[in-house]
Amino acid sequence: MFYAGLLFLLGTALCSLAPSIAVMIAGRVFLGISVGFTSFSAPLYIAEITKKADEAR
Repeated sequence: MFYAGLLFLLGTALCSLAPSIAVMIAGRVFLGISVGFTSFSAPLYIAEITKKADEAR
């Protein structure tokens, strides 16, 4: 999830400071990849750190 945070940071910086449409699109691509990665890894991480007693049956 650290790498997703770095991709968020990179994508946000590119979108914020974009001097052209191409750079803006590149920033949006980085943001899309980071959202996809986070959507996959965050629930998996939460499931892995949950105590067995707290899991639903």
